[in-house]
Amino acid sequence: MRLLALLLLLATLAAAKEMWIAFGEREWTGGTRRLVVNKAGFRFFDGEMLIAEGQLPQLPFDVHVLASEPGAVLFEKYAAIGEGDTLVFLGADGNLRWRLTPDQVPGGAGDAVLRRLWWVDEARGKAVLVARSGALLDVDLKTGKATSAAKEVVLAALPRMRGWAFQEVLEIAVETQPEGLRD
Repeated sequence: MRLLALLLLLATLAAAKEMWIAFGEREWTGGTRRLVVNKAGFRFFDGEMLIAEGQLPQLPFDVHVLASEPGAVLFEKYAAIGEGDTLVFLGADGNLRWRLTPDQVPGGAGDAVLRRLWWVDEARGKAVLVARSGALLDVDLKTGKATSAAKEVVLAALPRMRGWAFQEVLEIAVETQPEGLRD
């Protein structure tokens, strides 16, 4: 009986090794699209259909799955510590379209450690990063090029933010004093 139980356990472990689900799995959604990430890699779904799967250069801290087009923006908050990327655009085909490394962030690698927040403005086709220095950066979703953002992007983001993100964006608005902010 013990031998049978041991054989069943070994067979279960061997099958589990082939299974994709692993400890630490996270899932993000956008419209009908869903990105599931774990240490083994990623799986990208549109509805219930698997459209891509593969490996990532690093596990993301946060992800924004685009509702407007098949793709996802992966964010790593601590990219300036050691190696890694600040932002990565993952296309629906499973390929990385672009990678934004800390040294590509305007202001140098020190600014790449973001203070508190980032968000995606799909209508403008930009990701917005708030650097530790307080600088606002626009990252073009098509090219990955980072440029300085106008302070007004903070006010435009407020209506879409919820919970703690709303509080953070409001605090950034008070700090940056964009045109149109009332006392």
